[in-house]
Amino acid sequence: MDTILSVVMAIFIIALSAWHIFGRKPKKEDGLSVRQKPENGQNEARSQKKKTSGGKPKKLGGHTKKKKKEPIPTHKNFSHAIKGHSQPIISFSISPNKKWIATSSTDQSVRITELEDTVNSSAKRVPLFFRINMNGDTITSLSWAADSLTLVGSSESSREVYFFRMRNKKDSNSTSGGFKYEMIELKKRRFNTNHGGVIQSCVIDTAYSCPIIVTGCDTKADDHFYVWDSKSKQRIGQVPNKSCSRGGAVLSQDGHFIANASTNTSEVKIFEVVRKREKGHAEPIFQHVSNKHVMVLASGAHKSSISDVCFGGHDAQVAHGISDRVVTCGSDGFLVLWDIDVRFDLKADPEILAKVNVGSPLKRCAISMNGSKIICVDASDNVHLYKCEATSKSTRALKKLMVVENNGAISGNIRQIEFCDYDGLKMVVLNENSKHAFVWNC
Repeated sequence: MDTILSVVMAIFIIALSAWHIFGRKPKKEDGLSVRQKPENGQNEARSQKKKTSGGKPKKLGGHTKKKKKEPIPTHKNFSHAIKGHSQPIISFSISPNKKWIATSSTDQSVRITELEDTVNSSAKRVPLFFRINMNGDTITSLSWAADSLTLVGSSESSREVYFFRMRNKKDSNSTSGGFKYEMIELKKRRFNTNHGGVIQSCVIDTAYSCPIIVTGCDTKADDHFYVWDSKSKQRIGQVPNKSCSRGGAVLSQDGHFIANASTNTSEVKIFEVVRKREKGHAEPIFQHVSNKHVMVLASGAHKSSISDVCFGGHDAQVAHGISDRVVTCGSDGFLVLWDIDVRFDLKADPEILAKVNVGSPLKRCAISMNGSKIICVDASDNVHLYKCEATSKSTRALKKLMVVENNGAISGNIRQIEFCDYDGLKMVVLNENSKHAFVWNC
């Protein structure tokens, strides 16, 4: 009996020892089980492997995608690019002092950038800029006031007109580098236009201290362009819009005339902004906008629809600041220079100063401030540059200076083109779906 009891006790002790060694769960230390805890040699080997692998381990699934850079023109006349937006630019405007360029983008921001080519200068200084976010809205059109400090823009979603102003930073040091201005929105001056569609043009005149603002859409969205007092925010006039196909309204630099930016007909109607001098006022006071057109650009100059219209100055220095020239281009391929310095009150018609067949349908045009150069863009996005030469008092000749072909030099579908200096020595080109605006030498 004692022998059987001893054997049973021995078996129990052996089973208990086996459970203690093999069946018990291991303790955890610092989040690792005793069995999982690596030895010091393994730790050193792993840390050494991380150092030799060059930082963070690569993620599974292949290499990370690189952002595709937007192509930059390589043409000999290309100067530099205005960069900074993360999404395509919609519109740009050049300040009257030719120092700043304002750009609006689908990234819902407005940027003010130095227009001067500081990148290619000997100082190798980056252009100064300032950015303001629109918080969920997009600016569709921009225009500078005469002081080159006030900027107006039209809202895409709310159909409102915004006012922005550049001012000196309070903490700016005149001896230090960097952007010495800041841009703020003048929220109390914002007003609603009640347009039926997206505003395509928002233009402020640069000739008077009490400027007017003209807003417009195409004829499918609205049958009128609206004229506003920029200070009272009141609508003070309207102009019939029966044929505008794109671009809204165009306001002359002297604030005297309004026209369609384009038409689906072969003629352009011009309306007058009437101002009169009054006693006690240094400049003429706004009276009204003519309900009926005062001039028509017709005379069989174009055989089909007119794709772009722009006002410009006289090519004589004595007439600086007066908009008495108009340039039109059409889908018939003709580029026409008009003289509107006529007695329209006596039913005199505008005169054709020059006309040239570019040889391809045209979609954009612009004239320099001094009236000496004209640029146009054809349907293939080739840019044609002409010089205006006087042949007599009543005629001009358009001499072709340069053609920039869209064979990789322009790099895109041209959305907007403007001269960016008084003499027409430089131009700014904006392509569709482009995050950059390109500056070219003329």
